[in-house]
Amino acid sequence: MAKIIVTGVRELDAMLKAMEPAIARKIVRGALRKGGKRVLEKARAKAPEDTGALRKGMRVRAMKRQKYRAGVTVEHPTREKLAALQKDQAKGARVLSEKGYYPAAVEYGAPGRPAQPHLRPALEESTPAVIADFRQDVRDGIAEATRK
Repeated sequence: MAKIIVTGVRELDAMLKAMEPAIARKIVRGALRKGGKRVLEKARAKAPEDTGALRKGMRVRAMKRQKYRAGVTVEHPTREKLAALQKDQAKGARVLSEKGYYPAAVEYGAPGRPAQPHLRPALEESTPAVIADFRQDVRDGIAEATRK
């Protein structure tokens, strides 16, 4: 899991602290989720398509809440979810990834199988745009909340 850390935006921090905490959290969560979806789209486009289960199973999830941190992750499907997706597509045929965790083997490589990274390159390519969009989305959310 890679992290994008946005710091150094003091005016946004000050504006968010001046708002009601529930509204500030809603604004930040929405902006984070939008950025995560952008990375997810790129990762799906870069992922190899053997059965399509890897692409279909990737998703954006909220990170565990903490007092001073919020975030989202783009995750590969769990072993169980991947097996279910492959069974659905193969209509009951044998699942290919019973012995190992297929997404890790694709991303990092395995003996006899070269790495086909898709999640890390998607994050690296998207980072500047995601940060700029995050800042703009937070500004827009603050402006909209103060108008109400």
